[in-house]
Amino acid sequence: LGSLKIRATAAILGAVLCIAGAMISRNPRLFCLWGLGFSVPFMFGKVIGPVINKGGGEVGFNIDVTDIFIFILCAFLARDIFTGKRPGILVAKASYFWMAIMLLGLVTVVIGPYRTTAAHEVVRMVKMMVLFLILCQELNGPRRMLHWTGALTSGLIVNAITGLVQYYFHLTLGLADLGEPSEEVTKTLAATSLQGVEVWRVGAFLIHPNVFGAFLAALLPLCIACFLLRGGKIYKAYYFSAFALGTGALIATQSRSGWIGFAAAFSCFMMVSICHMALRHRSLIAAAVIATVLVIIVGVAREQIMRRIFDSKEEALSFRGVFNEDAKRMIAEKPLWGFGLNSYVLELQPFAKYVYGSWPPPVHQIYYLWWAETGLVGLALHLTMWGTIIWTGVRNMRVRDERMFAVNAACLAGMLVFMLDGFVSFSLRITPTLKIFWVLSAMIMAVHYWRLRHEVYHTSAGPARRKPSAEFYPSGALFPSHDPVQM
Repeated sequence: LGSLKIRATAAILGAVLCIAGAMISRNPRLFCLWGLGFSVPFMFGKVIGPVINKGGGEVGFNIDVTDIFIFILCAFLARDIFTGKRPGILVAKASYFWMAIMLLGLVTVVIGPYRTTAAHEVVRMVKMMVLFLILCQELNGPRRMLHWTGALTSGLIVNAITGLVQYYFHLTLGLADLGEPSEEVTKTLAATSLQGVEVWRVGAFLIHPNVFGAFLAALLPLCIACFLLRGGKIYKAYYFSAFALGTGALIATQSRSGWIGFAAAFSCFMMVSICHMALRHRSLIAAAVIATVLVIIVGVAREQIMRRIFDSKEEALSFRGVFNEDAKRMIAEKPLWGFGLNSYVLELQPFAKYVYGSWPPPVHQIYYLWWAETGLVGLALHLTMWGTIIWTGVRNMRVRDERMFAVNAACLAGMLVFMLDGFVSFSLRITPTLKIFWVLSAMIMAVHYWRLRHEVYHTSAGPARRKPSAEFYPSGALFPSHDPVQM
């Protein structure tokens, strides 16, 4: 009863603050965009209907705080279409592959043995698609894009500070409703991560330290990218602080996959940013500054890092190998179509090496998980969709605007994090990190659409703007002229 009162009070207070903030800002649309970006990592919401507690997929139908902001932004978009300010919406090709996977899920809902859990995942997939499409429309220029990165960074800062508080005081805050790992989970991880000693691992509001590590590794390149851009002292301090706090929190997660992902993403981003003439000099300076910060942070935490690398319990790796073998046996049984969306742990036991009881573990490898549930067809759809998004990001490297270039490069680096993390985790089946994946994808596509509308092409007569087609440059302004962030 006490928890329900706290949740109700928090919901009412949040609603009041959001309404007041929207009125004070005098730009409700931009306020909702900031609210959406800030709320992406948080799990605060209401579950509707039955809950099937298991790993590896959605557990119920729910409405969370991000859905509210998405709904309002959908209303703004519908108004623009209705009033003729916009003839329609832009739908990326990658969307069709995701829709095809949803169709496979609907088949499971209709004829599969586990219809409810498949429906849970399909509904979440629909919500991810709406998030993706809304951001493709809203991020219509560099200034709007930087507003969005600022909003995302605000959520990162709150989680980073929370993680550092958890780590310094060795406590949990009792905010499981917001996604904080429970005290029981945290103590279990503390006792089972290292040989002969406890280590306090933090998850902030992202369910688990490894998930928090993937979240930070995917978004920290965005902080570096924005730090590279021209801006005032407050702007620079904001992103530099976010990077320093986020890096400290990443160390505190004790997530080796997060560390490896960030190292790869940082290297990828710096190599790509040097390719841009305007950013090259600043990239080298920023690399020196950031490397200095990293050396200081790693130097302070060197003992914890070395223990985690060399004294980790072997059971974690060996059991991942067992999970992989279980998944291979499932895949061999139904290689083409799989067992059905979001059904892995429910179908696992006949193929498992051990009897797992009431909490069967999902395979800690997203590619095997996709293959076992949706078959080779679903795996091919997932990878083709991913490849389409990444290829679009690679093509965006031709964009001339340094703001769009830096953001696109950071998003590509974030994609690399998820690619590597997928070999040891199922983060893309966990709501906060799945949202981050689609957020980065939408940012890549938004840069693509902006480039098609505004990029300068050289002709035989000299530089000239390409005439925009109706497909990519709708007639009329998407945002009213009084919108202060309109390009």
